Amino acid sequence: MSDLARSAVQRLIADGNRQREDEELSNKVHRLEQLIEQVTEQLQILHNQTHQPQAANGIASHGASTCASTPLIGLGEGD
Repeated sequence: MSDLARSAVQRLIADGNRQREDEELSNKVHRLEQLIEQVTEQLQILHNQTHQPQAANGIASHGASTCASTPLIGLGEGD
């Protein structure tokens, strides 16, 4: 009987740990999706700036310097 009780308690502990790990993984996946979205947006901005017509060359070079000083993603926010 004690073996059965021990097995049941071990199963409850394992299930609780698995649920906690699933929640942590879900949070990490969500954060990763946010970072991918931010990088995609920054890449689109960079693409648009590098493919502007030559007539707007002065604006494009100004935008590139602004973009270069702007971090692509916000690291350090719980990562």
